[in-house]
Amino acid sequence: PAGLLTVAEIIARLGYSKDLTVNAPAGDMLPRSKSVDWNIELLADSISTLSMNGNGATNENGELEWTVEHPYQAKVRQASWLTSNQPEEVSSTTSPVPDGKIAWGESKRVVHLEISLGDSGISYTPGDSVGFLCPNPEELVNFVIERLNESQKADGKDNGTLTLDSKIKTEKYGVITLSELLTYKLDLCSAPKKASIAALASCCTDTIEANTMKWLCCKANEGKKLWQHYIEEQRMGIAELLYHFPSCKPTLNSLAAILNPASPRYYSIASSPLLNRTSVVVAFSLVRYTCGMVSQDSNVIVSKIDRKGICTSYLESVLRHWI
Repeated sequence: PAGLLTVAEIIARLGYSKDLTVNAPAGDMLPRSKSVDWNIELLADSISTLSMNGNGATNENGELEWTVEHPYQAKVRQASWLTSNQPEEVSSTTSPVPDGKIAWGESKRVVHLEISLGDSGISYTPGDSVGFLCPNPEELVNFVIERLNESQKADGKDNGTLTLDSKIKTEKYGVITLSELLTYKLDLCSAPKKASIAALASCCTDTIEANTMKWLCCKANEGKKLWQHYIEEQRMGIAELLYHFPSCKPTLNSLAAILNPASPRYYSIASSPLLNRTSVVVAFSLVRYTCGMVSQDSNVIVSKIDRKGICTSYLESVLRHWI
């Protein structure tokens, strides 16, 4: 998104020497990372559809169970606004705000959603929550695949061009498409761990970029400040970080090893099974906020970035037909 500062720009704003990243921090200042091998095998043929076909797992009693690895693909029964007068929100960087519009994140926008439980066998009681597994944004998935193809060329490997339909074999998920792995199984949006950044540093072909990553995750005071302003305050995701480091070319195996697994977003159920056992209702607010590097002396955001909630934005997009 617009407004993201690079590490070099933050170094300049903090008044650090521009030569900081000429040398890497001491090795004992870097986090330790565990070696994980996904043993991903790229298969020769490809399939044109996702393998997430809604088949649940079975427990020891042979009963269907729906899990993060085997989610239930629920259908929408109904959706509507619970708040009135929903003008389109505009970027906080827009000045002045157009007539009939409101500034980014200033409105309360709440959606009522009812989803069918169908033949899932799912039951619930008051106080339960329902988890939504939302996909990573398409543009981030496409960007990561493009970078992985660059990595293959850099390594001199001739495995063919990776695409969304490329079929891969993993120990954890069996045979799936690359699209499913990067869209639903791995988290491209959440902030990375410091150990992940240290591992990515070894994938950089440019020395300055490798050193910059090491400073970013090191234990030195400079590193802590860079992490605060670059990762935390900007809500930096791992795919966005890769964009700022073009020489970082991890393999599919190494990238999968450092990414967090995709996790569901939970919302409290707002319906009663006494009235309807075949559906659940949730109410969620659309998340819109502004973040960015915060000035050390005035505590004011000096570089504004408009962010959306990943799950609520996805739900809003698929519910446009109803709301």
